[in-house]
Amino acid sequence: MPKRSISLKNCFFGGDEDLLYEKRRVSVVGSRASSKEGLQRAKIISKTLVKHDIIVVSGLAKGIDTMAHQTAIDSGGKTIAVLGTPLNVPYPKENATLLEKIKKEHLAISQFLEGFPTQPKNFPIRNRTMALISDATIIIIMVYNAEQDSIILPN
Repeated sequence: MPKRSISLKNCFFGGDEDLLYEKRRVSVVGSRASSKEGLQRAKIISKTLVKHDIIVVSGLAKGIDTMAHQTAIDSGGKTIAVLGTPLNVPYPKENATLLEKIKKEHLAISQFLEGFPTQPKNFPIRNRTMALISDATIIIIMVYNAEQDSIILPN
């Protein structure tokens, strides 16, 4: 596959930058408060992408993103985490070990310098970067509503 030109000016990298130019890349994203069914779909989709030699891209958030990264790793594939925080700040904190593994064996990307505050406006910037480096995006929308004891699906 020929190398594609990707402009990621002002980005910081932890890991194997060649993953930006090897193979196809597909983002798998969704809710932080996903249902069990949503997480299962993320697992199946990520495993299938790896089986077809596609790199899984996601945002390291709780829920769908974490499942996508972890499944890619567990399935012997590669993953790219695009962060809404500096490379040294895991968000959420419970993904600290996962972030370190990704930086050592895969790739993490951030547009934020160390010391830059975590702010809600960072995450749309992260999402744009994910779209920029991906050939496609799969959005998994299955949210559990505890008040109604039901799963919310898009219309």
